[in-house]
Amino acid sequence: MKCLLNAWQLHEKQIARWLLKRTGDPQVVEDIMQDVFIKAMRNNKQFCHLDDSKSWLFKMVKNHYIDTLRKQVESESIDETIADDSLHSEPIVQMQKCLPRVMLKLGASERDIIEKCDLQGMPQAEYAHQQQLSLPAVKSRLQRARKTLKSHLVTHCHVRQDSGYVSEFKSKYNQSE
Repeated sequence: MKCLLNAWQLHEKQIARWLLKRTGDPQVVEDIMQDVFIKAMRNNKQFCHLDDSKSWLFKMVKNHYIDTLRKQVESESIDETIADDSLHSEPIVQMQKCLPRVMLKLGASERDIIEKCDLQGMPQAEYAHQQQLSLPAVKSRLQRARKTLKSHLVTHCHVRQDSGYVSEFKSKYNQSE
């Protein structure tokens, strides 16, 4: 533990300055430095046998900083996706009302595989095991069932897609049905 504390005292200010230049945020610097120190404490025995503790500390700080940047980018892209999806939600909501009736038009095996794999989220491998089928057979059947479902949605619900999103929906069914 003593070798870690000595190395930390020697290099902490220099590493923090380097990190502050990149982040511009003292709070982020403090968080990253704290996380790296904890990681170094967990690896205390190996840390004491390092030839160059300064390089190791810099490398850990740099890697942690890069991970922080990646998380920010992922978070921003998820927020953008959510915002984009909200623009397309009305036709989806309307289509959800038509879906149960269209599902009844599918054959029993098609309906079963779509309900379990797509709607309930069962892994295809688990479905294959449960039905005593090979995984490629399940993938093929699911693909055919989805194609049939899409055909019924287009025919009976007048679903149109635009850039992968449902852009228009008109039900052939009466709303009272």
